[in-house]
Amino acid sequence: MCGSFYTLRGRISYIRMMFPDDVADPLVERLIEIYKRNPSERKNVPWPPNYYVRPTNRVLAFVGNEDAEIEPREYKWGHAPSRYRRKQPLFNARGETLDDKATWHEPWHTGRCLIPARGFYEWVAKQPHAVQSPQDEPLLFAGLHREDDGVEWCSIVTCEPSEWFSRYHNREPVVIRGDDWKRWLFDEDPPEDLIHPSAEGELEVFACSKPDTDHEPEPARGGLFD
Repeated sequence: MCGSFYTLRGRISYIRMMFPDDVADPLVERLIEIYKRNPSERKNVPWPPNYYVRPTNRVLAFVGNEDAEIEPREYKWGHAPSRYRRKQPLFNARGETLDDKATWHEPWHTGRCLIPARGFYEWVAKQPHAVQSPQDEPLLFAGLHREDDGVEWCSIVTCEPSEWFSRYHNREPVVIRGDDWKRWLFDEDPPEDLIHPSAEGELEVFACSKPDTDHEPEPARGGLFD
């Protein structure tokens, strides 16, 4: 499960870490253009770092267009479509059943996206833990997007956890690594083989301070890296 995460501080530099220059340069230009065009609404766009993103918050995502280019989008993370009795927002999508669920079947084939983050949170008992790359690299969550009730929204794809991660939760967000972003965004057939947990060593976990929107997670007093 991924019920909260934290975004990047210096997103421009992180974008250049996510993608090669020929992809990152036009994407950065597009983001700067959007940012400059909305100076009065900068607090409302998903640019400033948010160290405690929760369901229904607005988030930055990347999608692929028909010209095989990456475009930035802003989505609501999680939504409760009015056609369902469910009142809780759907902010996670189980990777094992995407083709079988009416909500996810179409997005799985035509609505895949990437959601950039620095890391995410899991709770063990009442102690929050931060999960992130040990190399200070950004994470790209596998995501799906769709529109319901006039709302464009997204969800993070999850999978069964690896053995080492199962001590923290029984679900794990799918992270797209290396050049696999091309397949996730542009493959005509859904890339089922990309739905798998992170290997041991690809993520670090540490007990952290109570999450809040304005401060990066720090190791809890007396806490040690796992």
